[in-house]
Amino acid sequence: MKVAYLDPVPLGADPAFEKLIAEELRKYAAPNTEVSYHALDSGADNYEYAIYEAFMLPRILKRVISLEEQGYDAVILGCFYDPGIEAAKEYVKGMVVVGVAEAAVTLANLICKRYSLLIPRDKNYTHMYEMVERYSGIAKLASIRSLNIRVLDLQESSDTDLRMEKEIELALGKDRAEAIILACTMEAGKFKSMQEKYGIPVIDPCIAALKMAECLVNCKKQCGWTVSKVGSYESPPQDEMRSYAF
Repeated sequence: MKVAYLDPVPLGADPAFEKLIAEELRKYAAPNTEVSYHALDSGADNYEYAIYEAFMLPRILKRVISLEEQGYDAVILGCFYDPGIEAAKEYVKGMVVVGVAEAAVTLANLICKRYSLLIPRDKNYTHMYEMVERYSGIAKLASIRSLNIRVLDLQESSDTDLRMEKEIELALGKDRAEAIILACTMEAGKFKSMQEKYGIPVIDPCIAALKMAECLVNCKKQCGWTVSKVGSYESPPQDEMRSYAF
């Protein structure tokens, strides 16, 4: 199967991070899964502010449509805010669409009774809470803990690992968390060392989305289970939608 990871920031914004994401995904992909990394041509290089997300949504949706036309079986929206996920599911004809937050929260709901999110900054708290609420995870949410590091600095800051360890220890000891979700794709490459150190599931949302995409593609191919086009995700007329937006 062909899975596209769509990073909703400009290509080349952070070449080292692009390489890290691609390598991590390919490391955990099933033998029959071909994973490719994609990004936008231009735009905001982070989504910490709602205004940036609003500006970028048409570009994200246009790229999603392009990936389906290229024959991809699934696309992963590579930001924990899952930008454009509802519109993308509504518009695609049959391609699987997975949000990284959607996948991480769904997985956490299945493997533990209480989990905590590690978010970049306090600025992100309310939006992250709403993401958990959207995916029916509030009942199991133990806490949302902030690293107090801007998204763009998570990979470069020398304090990232130490702050992650501190907040995980507080989540385990004070909040009684049983698992951790790394609630930003810029925390990529960190889950395994933290998981081994603390002996609990530490969910990388990018990898969770990949495994969810593989599962859903197989469900579609083998059982015919895919996004319902009756009601909520009914697609608009193709020519009408293109005349409005693209």
